Amino acid sequence: MVVLCGPLVNLLLFAVSHCILQHKFSLGLYVFGCVNLLIFAFNMLPVSFLDGGVLLQLVLGENKAAMLTDIFSFLVMAAFAVLFSDSIIHSAFAILLFAIYYCIN
Repeated sequence: MVVLCGPLVNLLLFAVSHCILQHKFSLGLYVFGCVNLLIFAFNMLPVSFLDGGVLLQLVLGENKAAMLTDIFSFLVMAAFAVLFSDSIIHSAFAILLFAIYYCIN
């Protein structure tokens, strides 16, 4: 289960930093722990190229997981395009690029 190594390291680093923070507060260590927790959460999203998508493929099988990860990947990318764009034209262009990516892929 190599797919779990990266996320488990992020969780372990978060847990270690959290335990150290119980005894002595450090802003740098707090940020380090939060970043590791965010990387874990992002990495476990069921998107086809992240560890969560690969894990879903191992659990559900290739056909069902491929369909679910493709749908979720498109929704996540479309949401990022809309949320992080500064105008409607940019978000429409970004969604068009994502649609072309999925047609090719």
